[in-house]
Amino acid sequence: MSPNNAQPTPATLPSRWPKQMPRIVFEDASLLVLEKPCGMLVHPTHKRETDTLIDFLTQSGRSFVGIIHRLDASASGLLVVALHPHVAQDLKHQFQQHSITKEYVVLVHGVLPRDEGSITLSIQRSMHKARMAAVPAGSGREARSDYLVMGRSTRYTLVKVRTLTGRTHQVRLHFFALGHPVAGDPLYRSKRWNDDAPRLFLHAITLGFQHPVKKEYMEFHSELPEELQQYLEYNKITALTLEPRTEHGEPRL
Repeated sequence: MSPNNAQPTPATLPSRWPKQMPRIVFEDASLLVLEKPCGMLVHPTHKRETDTLIDFLTQSGRSFVGIIHRLDASASGLLVVALHPHVAQDLKHQFQQHSITKEYVVLVHGVLPRDEGSITLSIQRSMHKARMAAVPAGSGREARSDYLVMGRSTRYTLVKVRTLTGRTHQVRLHFFALGHPVAGDPLYRSKRWNDDAPRLFLHAITLGFQHPVKKEYMEFHSELPEELQQYLEYNKITALTLEPRTEHGEPRL
């Protein structure tokens, strides 16, 4: 990595930055893949925050076109950043065609009755500020989340979720609509559940796509953050597997 592309160090970043900073997982002349920590916005809002992922990339000295997809500030995990316009256009097309592999590890309240399933509720803007709403298919914007149960306890179910669409708050809304909100969710929560999770338990664990220039499929995997792993251990939840997908692209059981 050249000096101009060096990652900022804690000593060079202002004190307003979160404790954890993004970690570069992969980088070449076309794109980079990174892990976003919990608590960091991807883009600034109307409040004009200056500690977002965009600021991090700008201060690192990298020339980039944009971050192709989003991840909620309270979530963590993998994102891809395009460094050139033609790369951004290609990746956006892959997202539109639903050919991108996006998988999340999510802990939800209660015990899901099925070991796997698909949630196809559409999503639209809610009348409540900053919230979205899950509605019957046919209204709102189409959304689909496929899930596979990885572990259970008396309080929780651990699932691996693959999203075939990328709607705002999709995973959180889908499980909230089922009556099993995501642990640690400050926005979509129910008084029914006693929630002592340290943060939103939603981590983007897998990201796969065809490299826009090399035309080769690339897949990246991220470890669960320590605080989430510790919460699983505290609740005596052992994941059956968090391994990558099979060569055929199906979740590995």
